[in-house]
Amino acid sequence: MIAEDGQTVVPLVSGDIIRIRDTESKEEYELQNPAMSVSSGRRIAVVNALLEQNVESVISPPEAFCAHSYSVAKANELNFWRVNEGSSWNLLWSTVQSPTDIALVQELPQEELASHGHHHHH
Repeated sequence: MIAEDGQTVVPLVSGDIIRIRDTESKEEYELQNPAMSVSSGRRIAVVNALLEQNVESVISPPEAFCAHSYSVAKANELNFWRVNEGSSWNLLWSTVQSPTDIALVQELPQEELASHGHHHHH
């Protein structure tokens, strides 16, 4: 998910744009984030959109997922690329020469999941 500046990688429900990159061809395309048009189940809407696009991994800054959307993502064998809050899309990809350079994980630490109803700002 990309913030309005077109660069900053943000949690699933914080950006208007879903940017998808094909790591083989390096082509990128963008979708409207469905979370912006639903009032509940917003993260699930994003996960479903990613699965429809055959996405295999998700760039995941802290609080990208909540416990429920995370469990759905895991059940569908999505991988996660953990990045720091405020990471830049272009900078992230500038370090990647081939798909194997990406440190994908199958699990996210519990403390990086967003808790429902409470927004903790650090």
